[in-house]
Amino acid sequence: MGKWGSGKVSKTCEGCGSIFTLFRAHLRNGKGGKFCSRKCSDAHRKRKPGIFFSYSCKECEKKFQNRKGRGGTGEYCSIQCMAISRGRKMRGEKHPFWKGGVSERPHSVRLVIQKVIRQKNCCEKCGETTNLQGHHIVPYSENPLLRDDPNNIEVVCSSCHAKEHPQLAGMIARPRFRLGVNLNCEICKKEFYVPKYKEKSAKTCSRKCAMIRLCELRKKAAEFTLECGVCKNRIIIKKSRSKKAKFCSKKCQIEYLRVKNTKSNFPLSSPAMLLVEKQGCIGLQVPANQ
Repeated sequence: MGKWGSGKVSKTCEGCGSIFTLFRAHLRNGKGGKFCSRKCSDAHRKRKPGIFFSYSCKECEKKFQNRKGRGGTGEYCSIQCMAISRGRKMRGEKHPFWKGGVSERPHSVRLVIQKVIRQKNCCEKCGETTNLQGHHIVPYSENPLLRDDPNNIEVVCSSCHAKEHPQLAGMIARPRFRLGVNLNCEICKKEFYVPKYKEKSAKTCSRKCAMIRLCELRKKAAEFTLECGVCKNRIIIKKSRSKKAKFCSKKCQIEYLRVKNTKSNFPLSSPAMLLVEKQGCIGLQVPANQ
């Protein structure tokens, strides 16, 4: 006899009448297994009738229903109608962030102004070369087609621009100073601007140069300069071998070991002999004829 709840049983679907099988463990006190699938369960399960309320949209005057408990005020039939209505109510001076009709220029207009300022590089009225701005000859609000036309933009300084717009003089004539510094990139030698607080830490102009610099620092950190104990040549090796390596080649190592075993055959002034005198004669025993 198997374990309780093991095995399968056959049941008849109350929705479509088909016969299906399910595990005995899935029956809960004999109450489960009424439907063969979720589709039949959604179509034939008895549910309480929903309570609906009727509303009329304030924007499009469309009649719609909303189920009880779903939430919402019932003022609008959709998010689109709500956005249109609220946009009309909060437009202009009615908006909480209204700044008197002054807004930033679009990106395309600002690019054209910056290009014209770089070309002329001085005020067209007084010749000033600092705090340059772009002034629309035909006002910005009167002709939208000329907003990004370079011929309609006049390069002026902040003082001359404030005279053209007396009502905005307090905002336009405010001096604009860059308190940072210009540095030279360590990789591409290109000049770049950084704020004052980054003057000591900034080394590169871009992320690309920063990655190149990081790779070079890692490579230098992993290298070690070694002076050979026999021929005095300097070589670069990995830092992990700095404690074990003493010679630049196998030839110098063999000569060092041969000198240690045949000390009397070398003059006292030879580099190998001086190294033997300094480090002692304890080492590997190598035949003298090697």
